[in-house]
Amino acid sequence: MRELIYEIDTDPLSLNPTFVADYLGQIICQAIFEPLYVRNEKNSEWMLGAAISHEISMGGRRHIFVLSSEKRWSDGMPVKAEHFVMAFRRLLSPELAAPMSSNFLPLLHANEVVEGILPEESLGVRAVDDQTLEIMLAYPIPFLKELLGCPAASPIRETACLGNGPYTLAEYIKGSHIRLKANPYYPDSENRIQTILFKIERNLHSTAERYLKKKVDITCNTYFPFDLIKHCTGRNDLYRELSSVLFILQFNKDRHPLFSERNVRRALYQSINKKRIVKKLNYGIVDWDHFIPKGLINISGHQWNQTSNIAYNPEYSRKLWENYQIPELSLLFPDYYPNSEIAKFIVGMWNETLGINMRMEGVSLEEFSKRLNHREFDLCLSLLTPGNAEPLGCLQYHLPDLDEQIQDQFIEYLERAMDEGETRWLWYQKADELLCEELPSLPLFNGLSLYFCSPKIKGYKLFTDGSVSFRQLSWFSSNSNRK
Repeated sequence: MRELIYEIDTDPLSLNPTFVADYLGQIICQAIFEPLYVRNEKNSEWMLGAAISHEISMGGRRHIFVLSSEKRWSDGMPVKAEHFVMAFRRLLSPELAAPMSSNFLPLLHANEVVEGILPEESLGVRAVDDQTLEIMLAYPIPFLKELLGCPAASPIRETACLGNGPYTLAEYIKGSHIRLKANPYYPDSENRIQTILFKIERNLHSTAERYLKKKVDITCNTYFPFDLIKHCTGRNDLYRELSSVLFILQFNKDRHPLFSERNVRRALYQSINKKRIVKKLNYGIVDWDHFIPKGLINISGHQWNQTSNIAYNPEYSRKLWENYQIPELSLLFPDYYPNSEIAKFIVGMWNETLGINMRMEGVSLEEFSKRLNHREFDLCLSLLTPGNAEPLGCLQYHLPDLDEQIQDQFIEYLERAMDEGETRWLWYQKADELLCEELPSLPLFNGLSLYFCSPKIKGYKLFTDGSVSFRQLSWFSSNSNRK
């Protein structure tokens, strides 16, 4: 039986659940690992994954999970509670500084463990026995399923190439491909597609051409060539869905203190005609003015006030800009599609409206991540992918970049969101408004998931929040009807 060919545009930054932060890494990790919760392919609701039961007590602070005896690692070893304990301890280890650790601070003693005040053994996660896991929270949270359903919450073992999900890592040649094979111990493994080849191809049009020639089965939803959209409208194998990826413009006020002034940021931001860029890119992205992705808002079913006071206003931008003298600057961005095209439009608009000659600096994703972490940029165009399907993680990510006098107000909004149950979205919106006013970053666009998927494949499901399901992946037989 032939392998499924799934083309991606670059290497993932990591395939270790502890360190996975980039979107491609999250996609592949969801094929290799299975956390306590997963999304249901039929209705997108959360359902138990590696566990078969979940009991709640102590006012929502104590959670007992019984693990499924049918779920095993790819070497046949049962998935044990201690594997989840190891995962959470590593995730919050102060020495490892895992990128998603801040999302898990609601765990009991998580703050003290991260800060090195208490040992990792004090974390509120323990194995009652091999099949029973206890998770204690510092306070009840309304988004526990979202938290425990993200790749970072997957169990781990010391042997890196093993997985407890529907697939396991068979081969990885950097810059070339990643091959997964079906986990023989995962339920219904004999009916699943046996091999997935994630082939790295940096030429967008080559991938699309190979798909149309039936040499590729799925194209990656993060890098579809937008100029093909109008030519492929009406095809039932082209999927165009809202995603949870945000394009963000970041200002480095550490390097340029002038960026601390709101009017400077506003002048640059409000001289960008985002609707014009969206049209130029054939509507492959969506104009968006908020730090919570539109995809997360839609999947939650909540109403959201989408009005914004930071819309395109070139006259106002020019008026603000008259008061400032800015040194020569550069715009840093990860050099893959469509970032370079977006950067060109932005730099051109700054020159046209404000008379600024901005230098473009496109670098590899690895180099971009390194320079972003070390604050080695003037301005940058970055992509943010939520670590889980709850807005708290999207908002909390920006806390360190707020001035100290603003942080208390921001934290209060987030705490009210956790205390107020279903009305938490009102407080999320207040937190979002505060970020738009005070953060040295501003949202530009919401991404779309655009991809080809062969009609011969069934069971591949991409959710709005970026979750992917590989559990039911199989080929349609010649005598079956696709639904």
